Amino acid sequence: MSLRRTPWFICGVLVMACGDDAEVDPTTTSTAPPSSSTDTSGGIGGSGGIGGSGAIDPSTGPSSSTGLEATSDSSSSGIAVDSSTGSIDLCGNGVLDDDEVCDGFELDGQTCADVGFEGGSLNCADDCSAFDTSQCAPAVCGNNIQEGREACDNTDVGEATCVGEGFDSGQIGCRNDCTALDTSSCGTCGNVIVDGDEVCDDIVLFGQTCQSLGFETGQLACMPDCLTYDTSGCGTCGNGVTDGDELCDDLDLAGQDCPGLSLGGGTLGCTPDCMDYDTSGCELGCGNDLITGMEVCDGTDLGGEDCVSQGFGAGMLQCLDDCSGFDLTMCGAFPDCCAPHGSPGCIDPVCEAAVCAIDPFCCSFQWDGFCANLGLGEPACVGAGGSCPP
Repeated sequence: MSLRRTPWFICGVLVMACGDDAEVDPTTTSTAPPSSSTDTSGGIGGSGGIGGSGAIDPSTGPSSSTGLEATSDSSSSGIAVDSSTGSIDLCGNGVLDDDEVCDGFELDGQTCADVGFEGGSLNCADDCSAFDTSQCAPAVCGNNIQEGREACDNTDVGEATCVGEGFDSGQIGCRNDCTALDTSSCGTCGNVIVDGDEVCDDIVLFGQTCQSLGFETGQLACMPDCLTYDTSGCGTCGNGVTDGDELCDDLDLAGQDCPGLSLGGGTLGCTPDCMDYDTSGCELGCGNDLITGMEVCDGTDLGGEDCVSQGFGAGMLQCLDDCSGFDLTMCGAFPDCCAPHGSPGCIDPVCEAAVCAIDPFCCSFQWDGFCANLGLGEPACVGAGGSCPP
């Protein structure tokens, strides 16, 4: 090392060393150059001079103890140095560095509740690699409080709803273990399954009909939202509105009139059961003594029929008020069993029972030609008592 300027105290030391009159023992005199380490009292290389207490090893250079190299006191700064790798460990400086999860009181804003607990004090592990949850209180499933990592807790489902979860209706719940929402009570309208808050779904009406809901006629349906029944197709006769299966209702004739039915002029009406029109007020309608349309008879117009032609004895044949058939109440004896007539049964109960056992139609609707032929061939009908001739 070269010194451009030598301090005065070093010069003084050198002068004093040069002026020493001590004898030199020729037996100890060495031809080797003096080592800087020979002066241990304060010269260059001495304990009090430049370089400290030891000599400078030219193979290693100055040691850190010489004072010529900057040093870092890790013990006073809180920063540890790994002696094996030389890397600096920053855990403990209160700042999140590199892959640290936390550092001292620096918890990155996290609390016990954020990491799955109910409450308590969250701390940081000594190596900054994880949270210390030893002072946290665990979450309690079933206390109706959504806490920690619980998705919900009994009745506490946060702001979750069935609609928010993609359903159409229903009441959302929580699974017993608080890990997920329970959507079993949510409904999807249109899947032909009554679920959620639905009362019906498409054609599934749960056995309900117009009649069970207080109407008289019609076909019940389900509203598009599946939350109510569609009763627009149900009807109540007498409410003045043509609804359900009704053809008309009181004065509401659904836009129909006598000319529209090809019955001339006049006033069209509605039958009491709302299932047909009353055409008696039409010029060509029932009640005008003229058979028109589907009428069997009309007033005095019986179409040439009488009690005898209907299979009864003498009497007065009449027409029903609605012109749909004959009134036989004024005709003579009950019709015999050997001729067809428009009423069920015949005069001979024994013959009647035998024929109706073969064909119940004869006693339920009318004694037509088939029934008369059965009577003519049935042994119980042939003989005395007004029965068929042999």
